[in-house]
Amino acid sequence: MGAYQISQAGSDEFAKDIKACERMPNLAGIILPKAEQATDIESVHHLTRLSVIALIENARGLYQVDTMAKASGLRAFSYGFLDLCNDLNVQVGTPAADIIANQIRYQLILSSKIHQLAPPIDTVYPDFQDAKGLTTHVQLWSQMGMAGMLCIHPKQVAVVQNALMPTAAEMEFARRVVTEYERHGQAVFKVEGEMVDAPVIERCQQLLKNSR
Repeated sequence: MGAYQISQAGSDEFAKDIKACERMPNLAGIILPKAEQATDIESVHHLTRLSVIALIENARGLYQVDTMAKASGLRAFSYGFLDLCNDLNVQVGTPAADIIANQIRYQLILSSKIHQLAPPIDTVYPDFQDAKGLTTHVQLWSQMGMAGMLCIHPKQVAVVQNALMPTAAEMEFARRVVTEYERHGQAVFKVEGEMVDAPVIERCQQLLKNSR
């Protein structure tokens, strides 16, 4: 079983949701909506003994990201972009909203890296009929270094998985780089006219490792 989203800490339904978690022994983790402070994350972790994904949905939560990143039991961050836009007074579907979204991603990526959390999880893509748009969306956040995304419809899952698959050309380039590196051990060389150095070698090795 995957992660289970409970109600906001301090809400009327919070205690009931914690009790419900006790009846689901195969849960992998808890999604905490409207996360705003480290103590809420630690409370959920203490009560359930499960890792927590903190969902940032308002300005207060976004402001407290670095503090929450230190909370025991925190596995990763995600965010609810529509709620954040409402709270920040950002007009959804505009170029300005895209700028804000990327700023949020950057903040979560940086804080997660510094505090040794799992890479953050991107927000939902509301139009579950738009496979092409979803593919473009996945390519954006994956290239930024995020680990996954929240889906609102089962049909989105296969689209996300396919969008994350490396292309045949990328796999072939990675194999050539790693083969060449293992053959002579040099830290800098050329493959297909492209200069290859340590970061490129490491990226290619990781790509091949993840594809196994």
